[in-house]
Amino acid sequence: MRKIKDRNGNNLTDNYLTKQLSKEYKWILNTYRETSGYIHLSSKHYFNTLKEFDGNTGTLTFAISDKDTCVKEEFYLEAVNAMIAISIAIMRYLHGWSHTKETYSISTKFNEKK
Repeated sequence: MRKIKDRNGNNLTDNYLTKQLSKEYKWILNTYRETSGYIHLSSKHYFNTLKEFDGNTGTLTFAISDKDTCVKEEFYLEAVNAMIAISIAIMRYLHGWSHTKETYSISTKFNEKK
């Protein structure tokens, strides 16, 4: 994707797409920042292994396994809601793109017959 350019010659990088989409979807910048931590090894990974922290002793208890035993349900719900919102935004853009292509195609064919 990052090598593809838009009509203004801008590469479709994550950063560029996020900035463009944030003009219409204000929540997208924060969602991108929060979720990109799951793609690259980050504090998201470490915090989700944290089971318990005792501030008095400075003791951390964590677990690394094939199951998400330490992830709170609210984080799953947040991720699911973000995916739903992003999917709706993508479908809206795809619908607009499809409509534009269809209208252009019909208009071009009509003008060719004249």
